[in-house]
Amino acid sequence: MPHTVTVAPVSSIDGFGNPTFGTAVSYTARVVGKVQMVRTVRGEEKSSTKTVYLATTTVIAPDALVTLPAGEVPLSPPILAVGTFPDEAGAHHTVLFL
Repeated sequence: MPHTVTVAPVSSIDGFGNPTFGTAVSYTARVVGKVQMVRTVRGEEKSSTKTVYLATTTVIAPDALVTLPAGEVPLSPPILAVGTFPDEAGAHHTVLFL
């Protein structure tokens, strides 16, 4: 996993409905450009253009702010779906579909 990705959770919603974010946490990651259809948390089918494998089993909320490594476009795409990638021992890492 050659990349570093930061994830900042939503800490509150302001009076206009805009999220404010908490402290970002850095994760070792692998960012892969991969186009695929995913089902969002709202049940919609959308096209994901990046898959991010995080070296953690931490649950990431779909409304969190993700910042990809420099040079990635867009730098902070929305999370469309979140999953876990298991191995024979259980959950191995978290997968974000952007």
